[in-house]
Amino acid sequence: MGRLLLLMAPLALAVLAASSPAEQIVVQSVVASSTADPTNAPPDNLINGSGLSGGLHDTDLKHMWLASAKPATVTFTFGQLYQVTELDIWNYNATVDKGAKDFTVLAALDGGFTAVGSFVLSQAPGNTPLAAQVFTPIPFQARSLQLDLTSSYNQFSPLVGLSEVQLFGAPVPEPSTLAGLLGMGLLGAPLLWRRMRRSIGLHWPWSALPCSASASAICAAPGPPAEGMTLR
Repeated sequence: MGRLLLLMAPLALAVLAASSPAEQIVVQSVVASSTADPTNAPPDNLINGSGLSGGLHDTDLKHMWLASAKPATVTFTFGQLYQVTELDIWNYNATVDKGAKDFTVLAALDGGFTAVGSFVLSQAPGNTPLAAQVFTPIPFQARSLQLDLTSSYNQFSPLVGLSEVQLFGAPVPEPSTLAGLLGMGLLGAPLLWRRMRRSIGLHWPWSALPCSASASAICAAPGPPAEGMTLR
């Protein structure tokens, strides 16, 4: 059983992350490729909640970020590994034509960035509070996330910006966390095994399950389940 869990360690980490509730990801730092007004509209405005009230973002440009050239990139670095499931983005809401339009989401673990998907932001009104546009890509793991803003709603202007970005997901247990689970020995293995089975939909026959004296919770069944039943 110990060898089996070691072989299934990557799957176990993914299952534990997938079964954890999503939470707002704490961003440690945000870096932009360029900033038109570093003093009044720095990239930190994208994550500090300035201009947000009741889920709506105001029209004060000092609560937003504006790049001086496009395409522009904004990189968000997390404190740990997350399985990202949702991006809430408030487009630039001071003037309608400086808002981002086409953008690509890229993710990085410990090396370079890999594209996750491309999306389109709606144009902000520019004169009334703005609600977030919610994106739910196929869940992906990342320590850093990058938004590549490739176009705006004014093709003749080099400027492009955003008002706020919030990211949601579940922390992915680090290998040391899984090692702690394995340190519980075979006593804790049946529980982890059942949790993985349920999450990925495995319904193996009893004869296929590994048995040992310590894994009594798995091996206690006298025989295969009745027809039409699945393992719980």
